[in-house]
Amino acid sequence: MELTIYPYGVYSECCKGNLIQYRFLNKESECENMVKTVLKIDGMMCGMCESHMNDVIRSHFTVKKVNSSAKAGETVVISEEELDMPQVEKAVKDIGYEVISYTSEPYEKKGLFHFGKK
Repeated sequence: MELTIYPYGVYSECCKGNLIQYRFLNKESECENMVKTVLKIDGMMCGMCESHMNDVIRSHFTVKKVNSSAKAGETVVISEEELDMPQVEKAVKDIGYEVISYTSEPYEKKGLFHFGKK
């Protein structure tokens, strides 16, 4: 298969003569400025609580990923910028839970083969 580089993209010709466009992503730069925020939540008891928490975070903020655990009592949010914590606390309180504490740190994506990385 031969790749042809055009000013508007990289293409390959399939067996029927159609051009297939390829999109190359630099995964390192894509995650370079991401923020991981861990919210300690009081009041989550079950899977539906986790779902409600995920929904409220997604509906109020622009996030890449959100995952809640009732067992751990936390919600982990991956976003491109830091969350507005007073707004987070209000949104969480509006659905009946309470943010006890939170931490934010730069997000470092660990790939499938993250051996030897920090």
